[in-house]
Amino acid sequence: MKIILSKRNLKRSTAYTLLEIMMSTGVMSIALMAFLFSASQGGKVAELVGGKLSYTLDSQFFLSKIVPNIREAKNVELGLWSAGTFTPITDNSYRLAHAIRVFTTTNQANYTIYYLDPADETLRRHNSGDLSSTRLIGTVTNTTPFSKEDFVGNLLTNDPSVYVLGIHLEMKDVVFGELMGDGTSQFDNFRLSTKVTRRMAE
Repeated sequence: MKIILSKRNLKRSTAYTLLEIMMSTGVMSIALMAFLFSASQGGKVAELVGGKLSYTLDSQFFLSKIVPNIREAKNVELGLWSAGTFTPITDNSYRLAHAIRVFTTTNQANYTIYYLDPADETLRRHNSGDLSSTRLIGTVTNTTPFSKEDFVGNLLTNDPSVYVLGIHLEMKDVVFGELMGDGTSQFDNFRLSTKVTRRMAE
């Protein structure tokens, strides 16, 4: 008597072992942590670069206003701007100040004043006849950004017809907006320094 044994098609099991599940979960966790860390650091770098770009654009805008104004000026005075009144330096003091008055014509009633506002640390422009001023650049930390110099860079104590106007701005920007351990902010510093002369001395 023959015994016939039927052959069954045995299917391969697709179940995962506990070790395989743990390894795949670990790899995915590492990949997720790496992505989150990269995104966080990328945001900080973008914030830092954004501050640099912002100050670069502000500096270009400021120079585009003041440099042509000084080159075409008939006269430039250094002095003090307070409560809507400009007081020029007239004694033998160094020509170093927080404000300048630029006359582009021989009419003394028409002028432009560039001054540092200590209330909000912004450098502003005020045209004669205007009721308000225009912000040009912000967070300026030095108090005397304007100077009159001779051709070798020495500060003047008088007002000759030929001179060099020095512009020196120190600026700061909060880095990442986070406080350090002692409660103070971390700043990134920027510097803008240039010298301008009038085209024609009279």
